[in-house]
Amino acid sequence: MTAPPALQLFIATTDALGGRTDLLSADELPRLQAMSSNRRRTQFCAGRALLRLALGHVRGLPPQPWPFMLDDGRPVLAGRQAPQLSLSHSGGHVACAISLTGRCGIDLQADTGRSPRGIADTFFAPADVDWLERQPDFARAFQALWVLKEAWAKASGEPLLAVLQGVRFEPLPTTPTPDRMRQVGTWHPSPTLSLGWAAERPGAAPTLLGWETDGFVPMAAAFTDWRRVDSVPPTMPNGREHP
Repeated sequence: MTAPPALQLFIATTDALGGRTDLLSADELPRLQAMSSNRRRTQFCAGRALLRLALGHVRGLPPQPWPFMLDDGRPVLAGRQAPQLSLSHSGGHVACAISLTGRCGIDLQADTGRSPRGIADTFFAPADVDWLERQPDFARAFQALWVLKEAWAKASGEPLLAVLQGVRFEPLPTTPTPDRMRQVGTWHPSPTLSLGWAAERPGAAPTLLGWETDGFVPMAAAFTDWRRVDSVPPTMPNGREHP
């Protein structure tokens, strides 16, 4: 039997899974019912359902309401050998990453229509802003860099603000060598949706599966591979460096 890939990514719409309360655990149902926002309830249910459907796919088992613990707000499985999880939702989509070799991170961002220039000036280092200004599409490049850094923060455990301001990445050539080891990447499922992923350990390209009516199907994703190039002293939004 072929071993599953070390890192697998899964994506679905919240409409498809937002009603799968059958996949929630006993302690999650009261949490769901206590949420006043219908949008938040849909996202919560879709996220937990996607995680359990994905775990079932990875383990070759029917999906079950496996219990999750919360570690700084993120769902985790008990056990030293348990797969590592990461979950994100934005707009009408939800995505998760499952790693068999170490921590992982995933981030999903839908375009809100807000101008990204002010956000970039506030949270990114000047070198990142300079790079963004050289790109043909500032907004699209900003979205890619943002989800990449969010995913890296989740995988590394570093504070998000420190990663946004102090960790730099650059895209790798679009034609990979056969032996390229990947640790971070981005993908644009649509012109208004961006996905970033990161792994604690470099490895082969992750697989991507999308949820259809009754199961996962492989998706062809034109990932952009990146590499970490250096770090810069993180600055506060007022421009001062952190001590």
